[in-house]
Amino acid sequence: NDSVIQLTWREEIGFIYDIDTLEPIGNFSYDGEGWGICESPFEGLWISDGSSELYRLSDDLSTVEEEVEIRMNGQVLDNWNELECGSHLIANRWYDDSIYSISSTGRVCQMADLSFLREQYETEESGVLNGIARDDYPSDTLWVTGKNWSNYYGIRIEFEMLDENCERFEPSQAVNSPYADFYSTLSASSILIIVLSTAVAYYSIVSKRQTEKPPRLGSEEK
Repeated sequence: NDSVIQLTWREEIGFIYDIDTLEPIGNFSYDGEGWGICESPFEGLWISDGSSELYRLSDDLSTVEEEVEIRMNGQVLDNWNELECGSHLIANRWYDDSIYSISSTGRVCQMADLSFLREQYETEESGVLNGIARDDYPSDTLWVTGKNWSNYYGIRIEFEMLDENCERFEPSQAVNSPYADFYSTLSASSILIIVLSTAVAYYSIVSKRQTEKPPRLGSEEK
């Protein structure tokens, strides 16, 4: 609805901004921590809180309408962090350099290991993967970055299949959505790395930021 939504980590409040002016136009409350959020073309907004659950919000953002527990090969996985929505949901886990494709019922269907990005292109000060964004349809490019990374990377991914029987959204749910075939296109694509050149001014800013790797789980900072 021409708006941008921002979660807060522990304050249990979300903010809504006008997409053109970035002026605040509203807010809403939720229980627990706010780690990641994305809008599904089929089911509305999903949020993560670092647990093993993902939560679907009502259209008016007032209540949680659905909770889904995430499992891979039958095992419950927690620390779900950044989210991107499509015909499958794309997510990463805290302190994990892979991204995962998740079905509407919470089954992890596919994964892609992106640790080589940090190992080959980043520095020792760079932390873990911690950002995923989808390019505009019909592009099949994902943009990824991480804690204290110097660059953003545009990538096309060939996922490793983990569950051949994963459910996808039914065609009737996706018939009016331009995103329906997005992740099936990703699965057929090869990895393409586009290292963005960074301006001198940007490096000046980055050099002033904290360069230590983020603390391990259990510390106060996420």
